[in-house]
Amino acid sequence: MKKRYLVPLLIGLMVCSFVIGAHASRDVTLTINGVKSLSPVKVIEGTTYVPLREVAQMLNTNVTWDQKNQRITITSKNSEKIHYIRDITEDRDFIFRNIRVRKAQYGWDVFFEIENAWKEKVHTGAYVLKFYGKNKKEISEISGLIVNYPSGKKETVQHVTFDDLSKVTGVEVQMIYER
Repeated sequence: MKKRYLVPLLIGLMVCSFVIGAHASRDVTLTINGVKSLSPVKVIEGTTYVPLREVAQMLNTNVTWDQKNQRITITSKNSEKIHYIRDITEDRDFIFRNIRVRKAQYGWDVFFEIENAWKEKVHTGAYVLKFYGKNKKEISEISGLIVNYPSGKKETVQHVTFDDLSKVTGVEVQMIYER
């Protein structure tokens, strides 16, 4: 009697595992600067996972792994590191994440991610990022506009400044809203 149920159960499990496997292996391609990556890209529960070493190499950077400290370090070929200033800061309805700077060929690159965290509205306004060194001395200031930014939208932003940001120790974000 038990054998009669075992075979259909095994066949059902095999079919389900095939369907789940086929669903999980969507074909996602990664293209960087017009070059297609040959490594697999995975999407798991809505999050995309890419091969970090290959992406870094395609962007002409180096990746090192520090086993002792469990740390991954990405550096440009000219040995200039990306310097993280602040992981997250909020000003009213906008969230600024991963504020970082990098020495560029001409000046400094400033990167950050911005998200409209206001649940029901579209926002328009301006932001100002003030960078500070020791003793809270202002080193640089950058500003930008956010126009018709819908709720939930996330975007990575890049600015260029010619101020020397090598000694930055902190950042302050201020939003100026349209009235």
